[in-house]
Amino acid sequence: MARNYSQNLGEETRKGMLQKARCGLYPSFAPLGYRNVEDSTRTRVIVPDSDGPTIARLFQEYAMVRTRGRRSQRKRVRRG
Repeated sequence: MARNYSQNLGEETRKGMLQKARCGLYPSFAPLGYRNVEDSTRTRVIVPDSDGPTIARLFQEYAMVRTRGRRSQRKRVRRG
């Protein structure tokens, strides 16, 4: 019985996520740097969070900086 319940739950979860995606909604929590809010029509939209610029800068630094290890870690810690 527990196995059937688990399989059914997984199947229903997948169907729900696919339906959300078909409707143009993000099917889960917002990615890091974004947040879910409801607009005037009560639909969930993803808008940039206040942490967004910091996260974008960290990804850019990771992609651009050739220094690895402690130097780049100290740089990130100093900037907060």
